[in-house]
Amino acid sequence: MGYSVPAAMGVQAGHLGEPVWVVVGMGLPDEHAGLATIAQERLPIKYSSEQRFSGMVRQWQEMFHEARYIGTPISAPDFVRLASSFGIRDAASLPPSSWQVP
Repeated sequence: MGYSVPAAMGVQAGHLGEPVWVVVGMGLPDEHAGLATIAQERLPIKYSSEQRFSGMVRQWQEMFHEARYIGTPISAPDFVRLASSFGIRDAASLPPSSWQVP
C-alpha cells in the first residue's frame, strides 16, 4: 500500500518527456502527501483515484466471508478539490472509460 504514487514519481523523473499515469485504488492517508509532492515538484503525472472502499479487505470479505462488509466502505474527499488545494490545475474526475492513453 502506498507504493504507486512514489513509483510514478520515480518513473516520471526517469522519463521527463513521457506521459506517466498513476491509478490509485487504496491508500487514502498516503494520497495527500503524494499530491503535495506531485505539486511541489511540478510533475506532469496523470493521477486518478477511485476511493470508495478498502479494496483488498473487501475482496477477502467477498471471497471468504459471504460478502459481509464490515469497515470497508470509506468516505473519501473530493479529489478534484483536494488536488486544486495543492495548486494542481486541470484536475478532473473522469471514469476510466473516458481515458485516452497514447
